[in-house]
Amino acid sequence: MVIDIPQAPGIYTPGKVKRAVPLLALVILAGTSCVSAERPRTVVATTYPLAWGARHLASIGYGWRVIDLSPDPGMPVGKVALSSKDREAIRRAGIVLYLGDVGFQPEVEEAVRAAEGDVVKVSDCGPGCVYWGRGYQDPWVLHEMLEKVAVAFGEVDPSRAWEYESSTDPGLRLLSEKYGEALAACRYELLIVPREAYRPLASWLGLEQLALIGPDGELRHERLEEARRRLAGGEAGAVFYDPSGFHREEIERFGAGAGVSALPLDPMDSRPAAGDYLTVARANLESLLLGLDCRSDGYE
Repeated sequence: MVIDIPQAPGIYTPGKVKRAVPLLALVILAGTSCVSAERPRTVVATTYPLAWGARHLASIGYGWRVIDLSPDPGMPVGKVALSSKDREAIRRAGIVLYLGDVGFQPEVEEAVRAAEGDVVKVSDCGPGCVYWGRGYQDPWVLHEMLEKVAVAFGEVDPSRAWEYESSTDPGLRLLSEKYGEALAACRYELLIVPREAYRPLASWLGLEQLALIGPDGELRHERLEEARRRLAGGEAGAVFYDPSGFHREEIERFGAGAGVSALPLDPMDSRPAAGDYLTVARANLESLLLGLDCRSDGYE
Protein backbone atom coordinates (compact mmCIF):
# COMPACT_ATOMS: atom_id res chain seq x y z
CA MET A 1 0.00 0.00 0.00
CA VAL A 2 1.38 3.41 -0.94
CA ILE A 3 0.49 6.58 0.94
CA ASP A 4 0.99 9.93 -0.76
CA ILE A 5 2.36 12.47 1.68
CA PRO A 6 1.56 15.97 0.39
CA GLN A 7 4.31 18.56 0.39
CA ALA A 8 3.77 21.05 3.18
CA PRO A 9 3.42 24.66 2.12
CA GLY A 10 6.53 26.71 2.73
CA ILE A 11 10.11 26.30 1.85
CA TYR A 12 11.58 22.91 2.35
CA THR A 13 11.08 19.99 0.02
CA PRO A 14 10.88 16.53 1.57
CA GLY A 15 13.40 14.18 0.03
CA LYS A 16 10.66 11.54 -0.31
CA VAL A 17 7.01 12.23 -0.87
CA LYS A 18 5.87 8.64 -1.11
CA ARG A 19 6.41 5.86 1.36
CA ALA A 20 5.28 2.28 1.00
CA VAL A 21 3.71 1.13 4.27
CA PRO A 22 2.45 -2.42 4.77
CA LEU A 23 -1.18 -2.63 5.82
CA LEU A 24 -0.27 -4.52 8.99
CA ALA A 25 2.09 -1.72 10.02
CA LEU A 26 -0.73 0.77 9.61
CA VAL A 27 -2.90 -1.25 11.94
CA ILE A 28 -0.15 -1.41 14.54
CA LEU A 29 0.57 2.32 14.27
CA ALA A 30 -3.10 3.13 14.57
CA GLY A 31 -3.13 1.63 18.03
CA THR A 32 0.16 3.15 19.14
CA SER A 33 0.42 6.73 20.34
CA CYS A 34 4.17 7.26 20.37
CA VAL A 35 5.71 5.08 17.67
CA SER A 36 7.67 7.15 15.13
CA ALA A 37 10.87 6.93 13.15
CA GLU A 38 13.09 9.75 14.33
CA ARG A 39 14.91 11.49 11.53
CA PRO A 40 18.67 12.01 11.89
CA ARG A 41 19.69 15.27 13.52
CA THR A 42 22.39 15.86 10.97
CA VAL A 43 22.45 19.06 8.93
CA VAL A 44 24.56 19.51 5.80
CA ALA A 45 25.15 23.11 4.69
CA THR A 46 26.80 23.93 1.38
CA THR A 47 27.90 27.52 2.06
CA TYR A 48 29.47 29.02 5.16
CA PRO A 49 26.70 31.48 6.16
CA LEU A 50 24.16 28.65 6.10
CA ALA A 51 26.44 26.46 8.23
CA TRP A 52 26.94 29.32 10.70
CA GLY A 53 23.18 29.85 10.94
CA ALA A 54 22.54 26.13 11.30
CA ARG A 55 25.00 25.91 14.20
CA HIS A 56 23.20 28.76 15.90
CA LEU A 57 19.86 26.95 15.63
CA ALA A 58 21.43 23.61 16.59
CA SER A 59 22.63 25.12 19.87
CA ILE A 60 18.99 25.47 20.92
CA GLY A 61 18.29 21.75 20.82
CA TYR A 62 20.42 18.73 21.51
CA GLY A 63 22.08 15.97 19.52
CA TRP A 64 22.51 18.05 16.36
CA ARG A 65 25.52 17.72 14.08
CA VAL A 66 26.26 20.35 11.41
CA ILE A 67 28.49 19.45 8.45
CA ASP A 68 29.91 22.45 6.58
CA LEU A 69 30.74 21.64 2.96
CA SER A 70 31.89 25.16 2.10
CA PRO A 71 35.47 25.29 0.81
CA ASP A 72 38.48 26.55 2.66
CA PRO A 73 39.39 30.26 2.34
CA GLY A 74 40.68 31.07 -1.11
CA MET A 75 38.82 28.27 -2.88
CA PRO A 76 35.94 29.18 -5.22
CA VAL A 77 32.68 28.17 -3.57
CA GLY A 78 30.88 27.91 -6.89
CA LYS A 79 33.24 25.21 -8.12
CA VAL A 80 33.13 23.07 -4.99
CA ALA A 81 33.94 19.45 -5.82
CA LEU A 82 32.09 16.92 -3.70
CA SER A 83 33.86 13.79 -2.54
CA SER A 84 32.05 10.47 -2.23
CA LYS A 85 31.95 11.11 1.53
CA ASP A 86 30.31 14.51 0.95
CA ARG A 87 27.68 12.96 -1.33
CA GLU A 88 26.92 10.29 1.23
CA ALA A 89 26.54 12.94 3.93
CA ILE A 90 24.03 14.78 1.73
CA ARG A 91 22.13 11.58 1.02
CA ARG A 92 21.81 10.53 4.65
CA ALA A 93 21.35 13.92 6.37
CA GLY A 94 18.12 14.80 8.10
CA ILE A 95 18.32 18.31 6.62
CA VAL A 96 20.27 19.62 3.62
CA LEU A 97 20.69 23.37 3.13
CA TYR A 98 21.56 24.80 -0.28
CA LEU A 99 20.98 27.99 -2.24
CA GLY A 100 18.70 26.45 -4.84
CA ASP A 101 18.85 25.42 -8.47
CA VAL A 102 20.57 28.57 -9.68
CA GLY A 103 23.61 27.05 -11.39
CA PHE A 104 25.89 28.33 -8.63
CA GLN A 105 27.08 24.96 -7.25
CA PRO A 106 26.31 22.42 -9.98
CA GLU A 107 27.63 19.39 -8.10
CA VAL A 108 25.60 20.29 -5.02
CA GLU A 109 22.45 20.86 -7.07
CA GLU A 110 22.87 17.42 -8.61
CA ALA A 111 23.69 15.68 -5.31
CA VAL A 112 20.65 16.97 -3.39
CA ARG A 113 18.38 14.99 -5.71
CA ALA A 114 19.49 11.86 -3.85
CA ALA A 115 18.85 13.32 -0.39
CA GLU A 116 16.65 11.21 1.85
CA GLY A 117 15.90 13.97 4.33
CA ASP A 118 14.42 17.45 4.04
CA VAL A 119 16.04 19.64 1.39
CA VAL A 120 15.82 23.35 2.17
CA LYS A 121 16.21 25.70 -0.79
CA VAL A 122 16.93 28.98 0.98
CA SER A 123 16.94 31.29 -2.04
CA ASP A 124 13.85 32.14 -4.07
CA CYS A 125 16.14 32.89 -6.99
CA GLY A 126 15.50 30.81 -10.12
CA PRO A 127 17.84 29.29 -12.70
CA GLY A 128 20.34 31.68 -14.21
CA CYS A 129 20.67 34.11 -11.30
CA VAL A 130 23.97 32.73 -10.10
CA TYR A 131 25.16 35.81 -8.24
CA TRP A 132 21.86 36.62 -6.57
CA GLY A 133 22.02 33.34 -4.70
CA ARG A 134 24.61 35.09 -2.52
CA GLY A 135 21.91 37.22 -0.91
CA TYR A 136 23.39 36.31 2.47
CA GLN A 137 25.82 39.21 1.99
CA ASP A 138 22.93 41.23 3.46
CA PRO A 139 22.45 40.07 7.08
CA TRP A 140 18.71 40.71 6.81
CA VAL A 141 18.45 38.27 3.89
CA LEU A 142 20.39 35.66 5.86
CA HIS A 143 17.83 36.10 8.66
CA GLU A 144 15.06 35.38 6.14
CA MET A 145 16.95 32.30 4.97
CA LEU A 146 17.24 31.08 8.54
CA GLU A 147 13.49 31.43 9.00
CA LYS A 148 13.14 28.75 6.33
CA VAL A 149 15.82 26.61 7.97
CA ALA A 150 14.10 26.87 11.37
CA VAL A 151 10.92 25.33 9.95
CA ALA A 152 12.90 22.26 8.89
CA PHE A 153 14.54 22.06 12.33
CA GLY A 154 11.09 22.08 13.90
CA GLU A 155 9.94 19.24 11.63
CA VAL A 156 12.78 17.07 12.91
CA ASP A 157 12.43 18.23 16.53
CA PRO A 158 8.76 19.26 16.99
CA SER A 159 9.10 19.70 20.76
CA ARG A 160 11.30 22.77 20.15
CA ALA A 161 9.75 24.04 16.93
CA TRP A 162 8.67 27.34 18.47
CA GLU A 163 12.14 27.90 19.96
CA TYR A 164 13.82 27.36 16.60
CA GLU A 165 11.40 29.62 14.75
CA SER A 166 11.77 32.41 17.32
CA SER A 167 15.59 32.29 17.33
CA THR A 168 16.47 33.11 13.74
CA ASP A 169 17.92 36.55 14.40
CA PRO A 170 21.16 36.57 16.42
CA GLY A 171 21.69 40.25 15.66
CA LEU A 172 21.27 40.03 11.88
CA ARG A 173 18.49 42.58 11.34
CA LEU A 174 20.17 45.12 13.62
CA LEU A 175 23.44 44.75 11.71
CA SER A 176 21.65 45.17 8.38
CA GLU A 177 20.05 48.36 9.67
CA LYS A 178 23.47 49.63 10.75
CA TYR A 179 24.71 49.11 7.19
CA GLY A 180 21.85 51.22 5.89
CA GLU A 181 22.38 54.00 8.39
CA ALA A 182 26.17 54.11 8.18
CA LEU A 183 26.31 54.03 4.38
CA ALA A 184 23.45 56.45 3.77
CA ALA A 185 25.74 59.38 2.96
CA CYS A 186 28.90 58.42 1.09
CA ARG A 187 31.09 60.38 -1.28
CA TYR A 188 31.59 57.50 -3.72
CA GLU A 189 29.11 55.12 -5.33
CA LEU A 190 31.51 52.97 -7.34
CA LEU A 191 32.66 49.66 -5.81
CA ILE A 192 35.87 48.38 -7.42
CA VAL A 193 36.14 44.71 -6.42
CA PRO A 194 38.05 41.62 -7.51
CA ARG A 195 35.17 39.65 -9.09
CA GLU A 196 31.47 39.43 -9.76
CA ALA A 197 30.80 37.73 -6.40
CA TYR A 198 29.99 41.10 -4.80
CA ARG A 199 27.06 41.93 -7.07
CA PRO A 200 24.33 41.21 -4.44
CA LEU A 201 26.15 43.47 -1.97
CA ALA A 202 26.46 46.28 -4.52
CA SER A 203 22.82 45.95 -5.52
CA TRP A 204 21.61 45.99 -1.90
CA LEU A 205 23.61 49.15 -1.19
CA GLY A 206 22.71 50.88 -4.45
CA LEU A 207 26.31 50.89 -5.72
CA GLU A 208 27.82 50.36 -9.14
CA GLN A 209 30.20 47.42 -9.26
CA LEU A 210 33.36 47.16 -11.34
CA ALA A 211 34.94 43.70 -11.15
CA LEU A 212 38.60 43.44 -12.14
CA ILE A 213 38.69 39.68 -12.71
CA GLY A 214 36.94 38.02 -15.63
CA PRO A 215 35.04 34.71 -15.76
CA ASP A 216 38.32 32.93 -16.53
CA GLY A 217 39.71 33.94 -13.12
CA GLU A 218 42.30 36.32 -14.55
CA LEU A 219 42.67 40.08 -14.17
CA ARG A 220 41.38 41.86 -17.26
CA HIS A 221 43.59 44.60 -18.69
CA GLU A 222 40.64 46.61 -19.99
CA ARG A 223 38.96 46.56 -16.57
CA LEU A 224 42.14 47.67 -14.83
CA GLU A 225 42.41 50.55 -17.28
CA GLU A 226 38.78 51.53 -16.67
CA ALA A 227 39.33 51.40 -12.91
CA ARG A 228 42.47 53.53 -13.22
CA ARG A 229 40.63 56.09 -15.32
CA ARG A 230 37.65 56.31 -12.99
CA LEU A 231 39.85 56.55 -9.90
CA ALA A 232 41.78 59.41 -11.52
CA GLY A 233 38.46 61.06 -12.34
CA GLY A 234 37.36 61.00 -8.71
CA GLU A 235 34.58 58.41 -9.11
CA ALA A 236 36.06 56.09 -6.48
CA GLY A 237 38.45 56.41 -3.59
CA ALA A 238 39.66 52.85 -2.99
CA VAL A 239 39.88 49.36 -4.41
CA PHE A 240 38.75 46.27 -2.51
CA TYR A 241 40.35 42.85 -2.39
CA ASP A 242 39.18 39.43 -1.24
CA PRO A 243 41.16 38.67 1.96
CA SER A 244 41.19 34.96 1.10
CA GLY A 245 43.07 35.44 -2.18
CA PHE A 246 41.96 35.94 -5.80
CA HIS A 247 44.87 38.12 -6.98
CA ARG A 248 45.10 39.99 -3.69
CA GLU A 249 48.73 41.06 -4.15
CA GLU A 250 48.15 42.32 -7.69
CA ILE A 251 45.12 44.35 -6.57
CA GLU A 252 47.05 45.83 -3.67
CA ARG A 253 49.84 46.85 -6.07
CA PHE A 254 47.29 48.30 -8.45
CA GLY A 255 45.77 50.39 -5.67
CA ALA A 256 49.19 51.66 -4.59
CA GLY A 257 50.02 52.59 -8.19
CA ALA A 258 46.74 54.48 -8.50
CA GLY A 259 47.38 56.31 -5.23
CA VAL A 260 44.41 54.83 -3.33
CA SER A 261 43.93 52.42 -0.47
CA ALA A 262 43.34 48.70 -1.00
CA LEU A 263 40.85 47.43 1.58
CA PRO A 264 39.61 43.92 2.48
CA LEU A 265 36.04 42.98 1.54
CA ASP A 266 34.95 39.39 2.16
CA PRO A 267 32.30 37.88 -0.19
CA MET A 268 31.32 35.61 2.74
CA ASP A 269 31.31 32.40 0.71
CA SER A 270 33.84 30.39 2.69
CA ARG A 271 34.81 29.77 6.27
CA PRO A 272 36.72 32.84 7.51
CA ALA A 273 40.26 32.45 8.73
CA ALA A 274 39.14 34.00 12.03
CA GLY A 275 35.87 35.02 13.60
CA ASP A 276 32.40 34.18 12.31
CA TYR A 277 29.71 35.58 10.03
CA LEU A 278 28.93 38.55 12.27
CA THR A 279 32.54 39.59 12.77
CA VAL A 280 33.21 39.36 9.03
CA ALA A 281 30.08 41.40 8.23
CA ARG A 282 31.15 44.09 10.71
CA ALA A 283 34.67 44.15 9.23
CA ASN A 284 33.17 44.55 5.75
CA LEU A 285 31.16 47.52 6.97
CA GLU A 286 34.31 49.17 8.33
CA SER A 287 36.04 48.74 4.98
CA LEU A 288 33.06 50.17 3.10
CA LEU A 289 32.92 53.19 5.39
CA LEU A 290 36.55 53.94 4.64
CA GLY A 291 36.58 53.06 0.95
CA LEU A 292 33.37 54.90 0.06
CA ASP A 293 34.22 57.88 2.31
CA CYS A 294 31.00 57.83 4.29
CA ARG A 295 29.85 60.03 7.11
CA SER A 296 29.32 57.49 9.86
CA ASP A 297 27.14 59.47 12.25
CA GLY A 298 25.25 57.08 14.46
CA TYR A 299 27.38 54.03 13.64
CA GLU A 300 29.09 52.34 16.55
